[in-house]
Amino acid sequence: MSKHNLLTLHKTYIMETTFRFKASDLNEQFIIALKTLFKDQEIEISVREFTDETEQLLNQPENKALLTKAIEELNSKKNLVKINGNDYDSLIKELTNK
Repeated sequence: MSKHNLLTLHKTYIMETTFRFKASDLNEQFIIALKTLFKDQEIEISVREFTDETEQLLNQPENKALLTKAIEELNSKKNLVKINGNDYDSLIKELTNK
């Protein structure tokens, strides 16, 4: 009889969850929710200030005007570009080579 070395692979599931709220809303219920969600697993908590990119863009008048115009054109179906899947790659190359 020959012996075989068997390699057993185990799937590792990594759960990542993002919570976004105001610091003033942090309370004991949040800690309880974390404990319930992750049970006895070791977790890492990272905290950073959230910046709303849309608000940041809209705070600059030039950007706000461009975005507002683009939204108006989209809603009124003006200046829309229709392409099929085959033309997509060509269009991206054309736009990025400028």
